[in-house]
Amino acid sequence: MKKYVFLFIIFLANFALPVFAEPIAIIVNKNNPQNEISLKELDNIYRAKATTWNNGSQIVPINQELTATKGIREAFSRIIHNASLDDIQAFWLGQRYKGIKPPLTQQSSLAVKRMVANVEEAVGYIYANEVDDSVKVLKVDGLSPNDPGYKIND
Repeated sequence: MKKYVFLFIIFLANFALPVFAEPIAIIVNKNNPQNEISLKELDNIYRAKATTWNNGSQIVPINQELTATKGIREAFSRIIHNASLDDIQAFWLGQRYKGIKPPLTQQSSLAVKRMVANVEEAVGYIYANEVDDSVKVLKVDGLSPNDPGYKIND
């Protein structure tokens, strides 16, 4: 009987515990005049279809390295590109053949944040709880990472 009670508790724990999605913040350099961006603009930036900011400066998109931060990169690809990591890698293989370079990569959220803080044209993504005052968070489709309805969550 104890075995069945234990199994029932395990079963309930798997379905009763809430799952919290971690918001992913889109960050830029503090001097970047941009304050907001759309999901479509992010897709275009990270596919090299949009290469300049509104002020004419070159956009420097920063991805998170797959080996160290697969979860956030998967979520970003799924939400922004509506594609799997394999689909995005295949896309970039084709682009490289055309001479178009993929976004730069950094090995961690901390490295992304540091690069964005030091490169005025950079844009990157990190978990919202990792944001500090060294970077600026862009609203995405009018919403901040902690707003209800924010769409970029892991």
